[in-house]
This record gives sequence, C-alpha cells and structure tokens, in this order.
Amino acid sequence: MRRIVSWGVLASLLLVTVAAMAQSRDEVAVRSVVDRLIKSFNSVEPDTANRFLADLAPAAGPFYPPFSQKEASASEVRASLNQFRARLASRGLRATSPVSVRIDRRMAWVNFTWDAQMTFKDATRHTMDGRATIVLSKDGRNWKIVHYHSSIPGSMPVSQSAVESAKKEILQVERAAWEAIEGSQPDSLQGYFSEDVSVFGENQAYRTRGRTEALRAMRTMLEQADLRSWQILDPQVQLAGDTAVLTYYYTESGFAGGKEFKRSGKASVVFIKEDGTWRAIHEHRSANQ
Repeated sequence: MRRIVSWGVLASLLLVTVAAMAQSRDEVAVRSVVDRLIKSFNSVEPDTANRFLADLAPAAGPFYPPFSQKEASASEVRASLNQFRARLASRGLRATSPVSVRIDRRMAWVNFTWDAQMTFKDATRHTMDGRATIVLSKDGRNWKIVHYHSSIPGSMPVSQSAVESAKKEILQVERAAWEAIEGSQPDSLQGYFSEDVSVFGENQAYRTRGRTEALRAMRTMLEQADLRSWQILDPQVQLAGDTAVLTYYYTESGFAGGKEFKRSGKASVVFIKEDGTWRAIHEHRSANQ
C-alpha cells in the first residue's frame, strides 16, 4: 500500500512539473512575440519595423496603436506603419514597467507601460509615455497577436474649485506683468514669457518671436515711454487642460516723447503651463482708434 501511495504522489508531481514546463514554454513564446513588437517599434528600417506583422493573426483586429487612428486589419496596420515611418528620422520605444504575461489555455494577455521618443525628418522631436495591452491566441504551436491597444494617459478631470483657482492664478500673472511694466522692470518679465512666445503688439507691423526678442522690445518701449496708470477690465479666462486663453479690455496712460498719452484697447493672451508655472506663449494687443 505504501508503494502504491508513493507512486501516486510521484505521478502527481510529474504531471504538475510537465504542466509547469508547458506553461513556461508558452510564456517564453509570448514574451518573444512582445519583444519582437517592441524591437519593431524601435526602428524605421523597413525590414525591422515590419517584422512584427508576421506575428499578427490572419483575422486580427481592431488595433489601437499609440500614434495613429484605429486600424481594423493587418493590412491597415501595414499601410499606416509605412506612412508613419516615412515621416521619421528615428524612433525608440521601451517598456518602463515589468512586462506582465498571463496565460489561460490558448489565450494570453500582456500589459506594460512604455515611453517613446520620435524624431521627424523636419527635426521635430516628441517624447511621450503610455500603456499597452496585448491579447494573443495560440495558433497551432505559435502565438499570434489578435488585438493590441496602446494609449497615452490623459489628465484627471479637475474640480471646479481647481479651475477657478487656476483662472485667478493666470489673472494674477497678467496683473504682475502690468506692474512690472509700470515699475519699468522688464527683467521681471523673464518668467512671464514662454521661450517660444510670439507677440503682436499694437504698433508693430510684424510679430515678435521668442522670449529674448520680446524682452528686447519691452526694454525699448520702456526707454521711450513711462506708464503711469493702467486697468484690466472685464477679464475672461478660458481653461483647457494646461492651456488657457485670457481676454480683456485695458486702459493705460502715461508719458511718451514728453507728451501725455491715454489709450484703451483689447488684449488676448494664450498661456501654457510649464513646470507648474503659467507662461504666455502668445499675446495680441490692439488699441482702439
């Protein structure tokens, strides 16, 4: 009886070991598919970039790639990839978390987070991060991708109190800029302008480009004029994530060329949030006739 029990235990352990080995082989195969997919996304060389297409199931889809619209079939994936790759000089994608693999019989699903860097042929560069889910099925001895979905996380909706707080912060930034001009302190505007700011001034024929040029124009203006008083009237802030548009009417008075001036007009300022600070990326002022 003891020998029969021993053989029974041994047989059970053997079955568990065989099952574990089979699952391990499947996991290795699934991870190889994912590895080929990531390597494909790391190249603009056609053979390498297209290599993962062989891992797509014949009836696979839909697909939600990280950088393009929904694709319904493998042929649409190929066409979209070729079009996208033609615009790129280089690209790179890497997993930023452990690649999680779960297998249930002949189905498997994978998830991980990623970041990507892309340089386009016009020298434009973009960096972004996201998350991916991949579903695979076993076709004979091979694992094939039947669906994948990569997405870029969006910002959480903000509360109304947070929106109102941001609007007040933007208006305060604009008031501080006026105070700097009134105090003839153009260097205080260094943090007001974004690096790539553009400005349409009320007396300018052409736009001002960049922070350095905007500050130079402000210094020149303050050498020729002395602002004594100003008002921001009926300000309105429209918020869209990390972008905001401030519009208002203004009045100003002071001295220029030894003469007193009084003006009124309209202003539109586009702000973006950079490293937690609202900065002007575009400004357009026009004086009333």
